[in-house]
Amino acid sequence: MAELNGALPLGRVENGVFEYRFRTGANQSVYAWVDGCGNLVFPFISSGWTDWKLTVYDQAGNGMPVSVDEDGNAVATVGSYPSLMQASPASFMSRLSLSLEDTLNGWKESALRSLGGWADEQRVVLRQKGSALLEQGKERAASWFKQLILDLVEDL
Repeated sequence: MAELNGALPLGRVENGVFEYRFRTGANQSVYAWVDGCGNLVFPFISSGWTDWKLTVYDQAGNGMPVSVDEDGNAVATVGSYPSLMQASPASFMSRLSLSLEDTLNGWKESALRSLGGWADEQRVVLRQKGSALLEQGKERAASWFKQLILDLVEDL
């Protein structure tokens, strides 16, 4: 069915219907259900689908296209078992744009993780070098102070 690995969650609860949207690339997977209604099913309106193609799937995995009105609303049925809708942009340019956006975001996240790891490594190196310099400074100060005392004692 729907691949959710790395998907972006876009969840909400509206009028007692739990609706969770997960976007991967240009496609969205929508899970919707009503809590505690037993075997009853209810119609529910999912909004925000202007210029999208929707398919709703039953428990057996059979898909059926869902029509979207001019306001971007689609009507499906929900019950206590999650209903699955798959959505993809109707236009090629929208699909391309969303896929490219996800790819670029993935690259950005990867670069930030790498940069964060590199920064952590540099922080450790600087701490080690800073500790070594501090120890050298302490030793030099102790040596200088010891020599100062010896010189003062000799002058007495």
